[in-house]
This record gives sequence, structure tokens and C-alpha cells, in this order.
Amino acid sequence: MLKVHDELKFAGNNNISKIIKDEILYYSDSLVKINQKSSEQQRNLLITSKALYNFKKKELKRRIEISKLTGITVSKISNEFVIHGDDEEYDYHYKSNDKNIIIGYISIIYAHLNHFSLKISVINKESLENYVTSKLDKKINKNYSKMDTQYLMDIIDYLNQNNVFANDDKDYIINKDINLLPERSNYNNMVIFDKNDKIVSFHDFDVVEIIGNDYSKVLIMEFEGKKYRMKSLEIDDKEYGLYKNGNILFVNEIEYCFRSPERIYFLTIYNNEKTLNEILKKNIIIDEEKVKFFIINIGLALQNLHNNNIIYAVLKPENILLGEDGYFYINDVLISKIEQNKKLFNNKIEYLSPEILIGNEYDKITDWWSLGIIIYEMLCGVPPFFEENKDKLIKRIQKNIIYYPKNSNISDLAKNLISKFLCIDKEKRIQNFDDLKKEEFLENIDIKNISEKQYLSPFKNN
Repeated sequence: MLKVHDELKFAGNNNISKIIKDEILYYSDSLVKINQKSSEQQRNLLITSKALYNFKKKELKRRIEISKLTGITVSKISNEFVIHGDDEEYDYHYKSNDKNIIIGYISIIYAHLNHFSLKISVINKESLENYVTSKLDKKINKNYSKMDTQYLMDIIDYLNQNNVFANDDKDYIINKDINLLPERSNYNNMVIFDKNDKIVSFHDFDVVEIIGNDYSKVLIMEFEGKKYRMKSLEIDDKEYGLYKNGNILFVNEIEYCFRSPERIYFLTIYNNEKTLNEILKKNIIIDEEKVKFFIINIGLALQNLHNNNIIYAVLKPENILLGEDGYFYINDVLISKIEQNKKLFNNKIEYLSPEILIGNEYDKITDWWSLGIIIYEMLCGVPPFFEENKDKLIKRIQKNIIYYPKNSNISDLAKNLISKFLCIDKEKRIQNFDDLKKEEFLENIDIKNISEKQYLSPFKNN
């Protein structure tokens, strides 16, 4: 149970009680609000079981529901932090000696309300003025946010590093994380699917650990000596049926699928696979022959998704797994299929296509842009467009000026291929796998054997 920190003695105050009604008061104290002109204003902050209240003395200026927050940005150097609102809410920029305590209360209440953890971005700057989404910003584009997701940190790690709260309090976040487990009363009533039509029960699986970062946590389940990743989604019958009726080559297979009245719970084999992101961190630059294999491997995966009318849209190194067989597999297809544009924009934007970034309609061609970004990163060690500031990064992507590192050994054929992936005009971009396999850079690669998994992968035992 969270302890109450009521420095302002708001509990029992009749006026405050009328405002918060049946909500539980957890925190009250004074702090500094920083306005758009960088002027500091004294304010009182009240945190309840449902909302944040910003008071000027005892006059209520604004109420924000905690469940609708999109994240918190915090300075590593100063006492500043920014509370990011949803589509309808502009941000609050605060400064307080209690910033970590405040973040602790907000994150734990958020997890309790939403069943998943709040995103936190930790910035190594004293001032956070460049990370505040203003009222004007929201009027122009309500989906816009200046929260920089390149610096996300696991909220539990943040609370632990800053000695915020006891473990019992932080268990709210761990135990409620991403609503992975259904209500136990639903176990026997769930529709059970196994790819081999084997009858199993949700009772047969044991939770062994939680993996992942603050943006995406996954439960690892164990059954008959094998480990599985488990995620859950709200999903309709049509989408469920697509994955029930067959597996897609080079896409991480769903081994078991359970349906409760509200959600789908799906499990894929977990073998401590490496993500492409981990491989890039280890190898920095990958030679062209290996990259050729990767291009055909993931190109086939995208072709198979597109043939099933699936646009992936969020292809990035973290979503590509290297299997024990040395082949790469696209992961989290169900999640990518139902994500809305708002969530897409919160992904690592250096991998997103220009049409997604500016809010235009997108189609299957958007996936080939993302593949081009990843190919460049494999050959050069960094993505082609990189800026710490989100707005500057988007402008760089839109300008689409591609530079290559000095003294790099990248061939002209590889550069030519990348240029065909990274066309702002998507009609001039590589359109499909048939276009891709005609490229001169790939003329000596055995596409047929790769498609049949008969090719010895250069990433085997990587």
C-alpha cells in the first residue's frame, strides 16, 4: 500500500474533498511550474488515485487523468521533469526536489490503472524546455509530442536507481505489467488453440520471468520443458483467424493462442534469441556478403506478410530476431497490425517512413523504406538520419540527404540499392520483392535456397 505524503495538509480540507470527491489522496506538496516563457511559478501539486491536480494556492487550475498520460521526461542533471499529456492535453513542465518521489507516485498509480507501465525518458540536459509540447503545438496537431523516445528507460530500473519506494510498492508495476495474464476465473472458459491441434489449458503454463524494456515487456512462460514469450492484445475475430489458419515464412510462429472474452493471449517459442539490435551493438558494421543474405531473408518475410495483406510499418532492429538456424524472423506482427498512427509515432522514428511521420496514408511500400534504413545501419554502423532532437530528425528525414562515412568500403552497387529503398516519393521506391531480386547487388545470392532454408546462413552461431 502506498504511503500518503500530504505536506500541504489537504486531507480533510472541505474544498479539496469537494474537488477530488471519492478519489484517494496520496501526495500533496509545493513545486515550481515552468511556463512557455521559461518563467518560474509557484504551484501546489495534488496526486490522487485517479488524477493530477495543479493548484495556484488552493485554486484549481487544471486536472489531468493519470491513466491518459503518455509519459514522463526527466532531467538527469537538474530537478526538472515534464509530464506528457494525451492527444487532448498539453504538457506540464515542473521543477521539484521531490521529482523522483512524484514520478514514483505517478508511475505506480498509472500501472495500477492501465495494467502496463508508464514510459519514462531520461535526458542528460539541465533544461527540458525543448521537450515540452505546448498548447499551441496540440492545436496544430493533437497527436504531436516532444517526448523523445530514443532515451527511454525501464521505469523499475529508474525507481531502483533513485531509491524510490519499497519493493512492495513497485510490485504494482511488475504485477500489472501490460495485462498479460487474464483473470484466473476465465482460465477454464478460454478458447484454446495449438498449431498442432493439441488440447492444452492455460493452467499448464508457468510464469518464469519478465523480459524487455519499459516500452515493451513480455512474460516468459514454461510448458513441458519449453519456454515461450507471451503477449496479449485486444483483437477481432478476423485478425485472430488469420493467424489461426497458418504460419508465415520468416515470421515468428505462434505456437499457442488463448482467447478470453476480452483479449487474445499468444505464445511464441523463446530460445534466448538475439535481436538484430544486439547483433549491431556487438558487430557495429557487417560485411556486404552477410547483408545480402539478410536482405533476401527479410525481403521474403515482408513479401509473405504483404501477400497476407499485412503492413508491418514498424520494422526496426529490435523487432527482428535471429533464430538458432541462423535465419532472421520478424516478431510482434500481431502488435504491429493493430497499432494506430499515434503509437507508431512513439516508436524509434529514425526507422519510420516519411509518409508515416507526416501523418499521410501508408501502404505496403512503407516497409521497404524501413528495410533500407536497416541495411544502411548494418553497413555503416548508424542509421542514415540521426539527431537527438525529434523535430530536427524529422526534418532530416524529409530532406533525405544521405551521406556515407569517409573511408567506408561500401560498394556503389550497395549505395545504389539503398537509394532505391530511401525515396521520399514512394512511387519511385522499391515496390515489392520482385523489384528487389532484380537488383545487381543481389545477383549472386541463392534466393531459392534461402526461401527453402537450404542455404547455410552466414549468421549461424553469430
